[in-house]
Amino acid sequence: MQDWICHTCDSRLIKGGMPSIAAANSLELAPIPPELEELNVLERQLIAKILPFPKIVALPKGRQRAVHGAVVCVPSEVETTVNSLPRPSAEAQLLQVKLKRKIKYKGYQHFYTVNMKNVLAGLRN
Repeated sequence: MQDWICHTCDSRLIKGGMPSIAAANSLELAPIPPELEELNVLERQLIAKILPFPKIVALPKGRQRAVHGAVVCVPSEVETTVNSLPRPSAEAQLLQVKLKRKIKYKGYQHFYTVNMKNVLAGLRN
């Protein structure tokens, strides 16, 4: 099996230094708890304390994407959001949620199924 590293790390290793984003610099990611790992996109947004809004653009070559400009981070009131959702009457209640860009628009942009059991388990974590 062959390992791949980025150009920045490779050039730093060739010079005999340690890459600035190496795991040895305590920059490795912590394991994600199983309660949070099984959440879908909307369920994660419902319990997130901060919602980031980046402008994502396609790079000219290849199929990669990049963030262009500043990322706007909006704080979210998790307690208010979760309290506005219906209380689960059964253990496995599913909610159908349609996301609109603006409330006045008739159509919706995304359609998700939210499992309230997963949302509440994610909040406890």
